[in-house]
Amino acid sequence: MANECDTEFWEGMSDVYSADDQADAPQRIVDRLFDTGSITGSDCVLEVGAGPGTYSLLLAHRVRILVCMDSSETMLDRLFANREVLEGCRVERFHQDWATYEPRKGYDFCFASLLPRSASGSSMERMEGAARRGCAIVCWESRWGDTLTGEVSRRLGTDTRLPVRGSTFYEDWLSDHHRDFHIERFPTTAYRTVPLQQLVDSEVTRFRMYGVEGDVAGAVTDILAPDTEDGVVRVKAENVLRLVRWECPQA
Repeated sequence: MANECDTEFWEGMSDVYSADDQADAPQRIVDRLFDTGSITGSDCVLEVGAGPGTYSLLLAHRVRILVCMDSSETMLDRLFANREVLEGCRVERFHQDWATYEPRKGYDFCFASLLPRSASGSSMERMEGAARRGCAIVCWESRWGDTLTGEVSRRLGTDTRLPVRGSTFYEDWLSDHHRDFHIERFPTTAYRTVPLQQLVDSEVTRFRMYGVEGDVAGAVTDILAPDTEDGVVRVKAENVLRLVRWECPQA
């Protein structure tokens, strides 16, 4: 059974989720995975937490088979609505909660981008359990949106259990388990032009899942007021993504 809280959260976020903060980083990251030989055109790849397809749509035409796993049916609906982009590709839909997935060595490579709770030993072991050759994770080192969420939390006097950015978990775990790994940084500059209501809806949904029912909308509107004109927010977002890739141990 899927983790009901997580599934409900992502179902709620599916309509407002945006990859704009990543700017051109997804294309650069996918190119890097192929340039280094981490992924090849003959691979069968499992993508965990595919979401609306930020990376899926870039991978689909470059691999033999892409299996897109997500716990949110609505996110997968968004991904597979891109019929023209996916035409001619062998892309499979896999509705499954990663936390309860029992891996098998059925894939050449396992890839996860911005996957909640990926910084855990059990998640790392599942990734290796699914892949014959290698794995990669994309995670935030720093993100503009966290600043907004953190400021809303401060004003409301709540603890939103924000994700820990810049953690050394991956390199620590991989070093401790004697893996051959590489970590690269991908800074991005995203010039965001977003309807204020979209950002309000996103934060209201996020805080609702934390059990917070205060005036989130009012806080967001007030915080973004200096960057808002005619209902549109314009900001320069400096973000950093990290690509962690490693080879699986061979039996």
